[in-house]
Amino acid sequence: MERQVIKLDFNVTNKCNFRCKHCCFRSGEVNLKQLPFPMIQSILTEFKELGGKRIDITGGEATTRKDCFQIVALCKQLGFKTELVTNGSLLNEETLKRYQGIGLDGIAISLDGSNFKHYSQIRPVSEGTYKKVLKNIELAAKHGFYTKVNTVVFDSNLHDLIAITRLAVALGAREQGFYYFSPIGRGDCFTANIADPLKWIQVIRQLLIEFYNKIEISLETPIIESDFCRKIDTHCYMERPWHLQILPDGNVFPCAIMCAHQKPLANLYEQSLRQIWENEKQLQDYFERQTQPLFEAWGGCVNYPKMQKQIKSGKYSFVCLCKKFSLQELTK
Repeated sequence: MERQVIKLDFNVTNKCNFRCKHCCFRSGEVNLKQLPFPMIQSILTEFKELGGKRIDITGGEATTRKDCFQIVALCKQLGFKTELVTNGSLLNEETLKRYQGIGLDGIAISLDGSNFKHYSQIRPVSEGTYKKVLKNIELAAKHGFYTKVNTVVFDSNLHDLIAITRLAVALGAREQGFYYFSPIGRGDCFTANIADPLKWIQVIRQLLIEFYNKIEISLETPIIESDFCRKIDTHCYMERPWHLQILPDGNVFPCAIMCAHQKPLANLYEQSLRQIWENEKQLQDYFERQTQPLFEAWGGCVNYPKMQKQIKSGKYSFVCLCKKFSLQELTK
């Protein structure tokens, strides 16, 4: 069968009005030249020809880009299921109505604290901005978007996760995604805030289960019991790729983690999306040269010092963070 690249995460800008402490792209700090709209149009047309189905428009903060509406409209014209990933601070009634008219399918808004105190420890903004984010989650849901709340799991908010989920339900969100903090990018200076992975698994299995049938929940976990790994699919998806991440400067990566390692697969100014995707040798060489050495050094593609003992014991195995699990999978 012909391989298809099913999904793109398209970072249309690295500009950002936030300076989140964990940002793997160092958004707002590292300035990357943006791909011009005609080139984006060409890339997305080729993505369609390659069997593309889904696209996340992200950043940086995607809504800082003046032609963000135009990019979303193009995605919908090409028939992609399209989600806007945003910090939510720049949305309002007018922009939401405009996105609604374009046909945007979903909006994912970051929320890492059930109150301003916890949120601002991770995303240092004003209390007014925090309240605006909450209001815009609710507005997005009321406008009929598939509204998702994205929550990054830290040691500092581990105790707050249940309250965040209750808040997400109250605001009308349809889904909550939990993303385990990886000490990469700007986060490499934030390593003290890595949550104990065993405590995180305990939260999933003992506390989050109360939200079964109340909200869709997907999760990242960096380790899982080795015996359980044999029952579910946990491979690094570079072994069977179906997704690519494009940065504003045209660099293409297999995933966000390799973006932070600054190891591009190729660049769209030098190769077309089709040339990149159909060059299986290039993909295999990348996996062998860039990804496998990280596994040999750390037991995975991210260096989690707190986890080395568990991984080396053989009781736990590293899990690719790009492999999401449902709440039901990890609690049954």
